[in-house]
Amino acid sequence: MTKAPDKVNLAHSTLLLVDDQVGPAGTDCFHRGGRQVEASAENRIRTQASRLEEGLLREESSMHVGIRGPLYGKQDIVDDKRFGFRTVRAADFDGMGVAEVVGLARERVGDMPFYLSIDIDVLDPAFAPGTGTPEPGGLQSADLLRAVRTVAMHTTLVGIDLVEVSPAYDHAEITSLAAATLAYEIMSLLAVAESR
Repeated sequence: MTKAPDKVNLAHSTLLLVDDQVGPAGTDCFHRGGRQVEASAENRIRTQASRLEEGLLREESSMHVGIRGPLYGKQDIVDDKRFGFRTVRAADFDGMGVAEVVGLARERVGDMPFYLSIDIDVLDPAFAPGTGTPEPGGLQSADLLRAVRTVAMHTTLVGIDLVEVSPAYDHAEITSLAAATLAYEIMSLLAVAESR
């Protein structure tokens, strides 16, 4: 992201993080079964957090959507707030609906360029079982697709990452299909935006 094309000033970009876990602060690990475990999702979130600390992302407009994973301490929420994230939990998403969440995201992002970071485990395991951290109560794939399409069509998307598909756990390739569809949709929207 920090090596994006010169025509986009990333010092004025924002982050839309779609993930089921909190913890964007500089933690080195998370806890599982009473022991600390390194996690690629945590590394990705730490990377985004360091970009916030370096001033590469605008914290007052960043947003964290889909949280439902376990909290390991009060600091998880404190850190999310410290970086200026507006948090929409998965349960909030259900209650608000796609249109309201998208409206909130568009309001926060405004005209600024934004970076979209999606962890596939934001989807409920019924729609994405092939991930290292499946967590019941997640988003439906149709809702995530609609939200991503709408936000990307009406904002200035400058980059994306889509992570945590684990083929070893992906029976029937359900997760791979969801991730590939998301990637295809986003690349198509980027192509349309480039042609404008």
